[in-house]
Amino acid sequence: MDEALYEQRPAGWRVEGKRERRVMTRFGEVRIQRRLYKDEEGEAHFLLDEYLNLPPRRLATPTVQEEVVKLATEIGFEKTGKVLESLTGGVLSKMTVWRLLQQVGEAALAAAEEEGEAVYQRGQPPRIAGSRQVERLFMEGDGVWVRLQRANASWLEIKTGIAYEGWRALPERRGGYELVEKRVYVHGSKRLSFWEGASLAWAHYWDLSQVTQVVIGGDGAGWIRKGTDLFSHSYWQLDGFHLARACVRAVGKKQGHALFQAMRQGQWQEAERIWAEASKRTQASAKRAQR
Repeated sequence: MDEALYEQRPAGWRVEGKRERRVMTRFGEVRIQRRLYKDEEGEAHFLLDEYLNLPPRRLATPTVQEEVVKLATEIGFEKTGKVLESLTGGVLSKMTVWRLLQQVGEAALAAAEEEGEAVYQRGQPPRIAGSRQVERLFMEGDGVWVRLQRANASWLEIKTGIAYEGWRALPERRGGYELVEKRVYVHGSKRLSFWEGASLAWAHYWDLSQVTQVVIGGDGAGWIRKGTDLFSHSYWQLDGFHLARACVRAVGKKQGHALFQAMRQGQWQEAERIWAEASKRTQASAKRAQR
């Protein structure tokens, strides 16, 4: 291939010599000798790398990298690093796996931000248009706090979200349910808001123009509630866990449980009666729950 590319090289390109590269493929490590070129502007090129779609400074082929990412999502980075280091005799070390995952994340984030600016600032359609059509979507947001290393801040909140069409009972599990067509989104952009990024990701799957009702749930955090600003015909509600906790904190365990059950079952007159007759607690957390 390198010889054929040499014969077809662009006019004016000169060869600067050969360089070796190690690449981990699905069939083991491969060492490649390929020509280094300089174009008319003095920019360096490896025609063989470009032809094989091998990104610069990456030890693994795109196929291997894809499998590394899949494995890391299943068992985590630590175990993935140990397994691959053992299987490849140290060629794919733990730090190499870490760099691969960083590169994939950075590339995905850059692509999402570029598409987001095209859609929200220049009015272009999404890169991939979702085709699944539904009338109602449920969306939920939450934050996960992770500790940082060698950073100015000690903690970072990773904002996450899910969207789904509803839920159905699991016949093999009494009282068990599963969400229908659940899609997951994890936010990492500083140039897009959470809901801009989430809606763009979900627009790749659903045709959001056909959705007539969006129900947004969460723990009451301000950034989650802002989802109603982006989606027309959207409604906000506390998720079941936080609604139950708020009821108990507001009026006590016994009345709070009764209030929660009445609200969940749509018994609004009963819920209003319990609320009116309940003795309101006075702690700061109770007042927040009452609001």
